[in-house]
Amino acid sequence: MASRSVRWLHLSDFHVGKDDHAQRSMFDKIVRHVQSRIAAGQIPDFVFLTGDLANKGLPEEYEDFCYNLLLPLQEVIGNGIEQRTYAIPGNHDVKRDENEAFSREEMAEPRSRYFDPSAEGKKRRSLLVPRFAGFIAGDISAKIAWLDTNEGAFNVVESCRGLKIGIAGVNTAWLSKDDHDEKKLTPGKPLLEQAVASIRGCDLRLVLGHHPLDWMIPDQRNMIRAVLGQSEAIYLHGHLHDAWAEPTFGAGNTFLAVQCGASFQAREGERWRNGLLWAEAVIDEQLLWLQPWNWNALHQDWSLAAEAFPDSLREGDRWRYPLPGTERSRSLANSGVAAPDIPKGWALSSISGLKARTGPLDSEAAL
Repeated sequence: MASRSVRWLHLSDFHVGKDDHAQRSMFDKIVRHVQSRIAAGQIPDFVFLTGDLANKGLPEEYEDFCYNLLLPLQEVIGNGIEQRTYAIPGNHDVKRDENEAFSREEMAEPRSRYFDPSAEGKKRRSLLVPRFAGFIAGDISAKIAWLDTNEGAFNVVESCRGLKIGIAGVNTAWLSKDDHDEKKLTPGKPLLEQAVASIRGCDLRLVLGHHPLDWMIPDQRNMIRAVLGQSEAIYLHGHLHDAWAEPTFGAGNTFLAVQCGASFQAREGERWRNGLLWAEAVIDEQLLWLQPWNWNALHQDWSLAAEAFPDSLREGDRWRYPLPGTERSRSLANSGVAAPDIPKGWALSSISGLKARTGPLDSEAAL
């Protein structure tokens, strides 16, 4: 009996409006890449778009995104994929000059009720919703107009090859305000909690957000991790423009954060690379296979992003991660093998090594 599995294509950070010619050229390359993978039998069951569809949240940017990427992509994939395409907003989907004079601190305060999944919560969040008007109007994915609801998030249960696939989408950019958002954001813990509650009994649980969890308000970060851990979820996100995966714990349970590279962030020849991520979850084997790709300007072709994940987890042209909730996932999270890379130009040192460098210098060494 063949193993039951589900495949998806993860795209993020499109920044439509940043550079019209270069981005349209890149979008054509993405569509051709997907077409070639489908010809090779790699057909996605879902498409997940984790934010920054636009660059400034303008209506014309979403129109451009739909006509120059999303619709051609869905046409290539076919098989009703438009009903299995899900999108959430990012910080560039915020119209920053709309209702900008709000207090992040007041809204994030637990007693404020801004992020309650209720009619009162919706009314309070009405100050923030107009900032996402372009995203709401331009969203043609399978779940639309969910931002302006009592729930302030969405959850669906899809059937795929006899499997129940739970998908929840949250808005980590509610409090996004400027270029200094780090550690000031939240999806609203009550909104997240209710969104994932309905998918906990599924064979696979996917949560879509834009920001990495390290960007959340420190006082809420552990609670958010706990909710994801108790759900044994896979958290799909973007924002940092590189592919990465990190098995981690939340309230003693494991979950997996998977980060996708940016679909468009720079022209060819610039430092940053444009990329995408394929995934396949094999439920009977409790494994997640990841395959990151970057556009290689030198060769004018797509190349595997071999530096994205550890070599120890590589098998052929894919990388293997245990699904959350398994003993193997606990071992991997404990090992720290998938901890984020240190920044370029930095190095790790032991305490003894640091002490050896902090003593007084003799004159010869100083010279």
